[in-house]
Amino acid sequence: MDGDVLRRRPGPRRGRSARPGPSPHHVLPLRLPRALRLGRWQPAGADGPHRAHQRPWAHRAAATSINTALQVDLFGQANASRLGARIHSGFGGQTDFIVGALHSPGGQAFLALRSWHPRADVSTIVPLVDEPVTSFQATAIVTEQGTAPLFGHSERDQARALIEQAAHPRVREELWEEAAELGLA
Repeated sequence: MDGDVLRRRPGPRRGRSARPGPSPHHVLPLRLPRALRLGRWQPAGADGPHRAHQRPWAHRAAATSINTALQVDLFGQANASRLGARIHSGFGGQTDFIVGALHSPGGQAFLALRSWHPRADVSTIVPLVDEPVTSFQATAIVTEQGTAPLFGHSERDQARALIEQAAHPRVREELWEEAAELGLA
């Protein structure tokens, strides 16, 4: 019975009505101890197949992580969750994937994004991220303009690569001015 409740798929089963019944959220607490003993369900934060933990990645040779972000600043810090007070997405396991790939022998962690956001009409490469930083120190930042290698480079070299190879041409001059104010030029 426990396994059936835990493996239940949404929607009606063959030969049964589609009338609403108790949701799994009401049923699971009653079944929790047995489910945990059987290893069929793990609470949030537990190591296991339902969580992207960096340890398994560290044992894989040349693991590659490709994530995205809303903004990246000249220090290589990324914001993948919000703009202003509006939450666009949770950053989920992004940090785990980045750290895991970087601990993997020969592994690499990439952040891929547009250099210019057309609807907002703004650059995604910014002088400083003013929202919560959700990830940092990727191997490289990839945009349609090119690839800016970051890992193992000084802050000045990172800023130079981001401006020259990843930023949209419309904002490169402005980013150089901001980089000078931040001591990166």
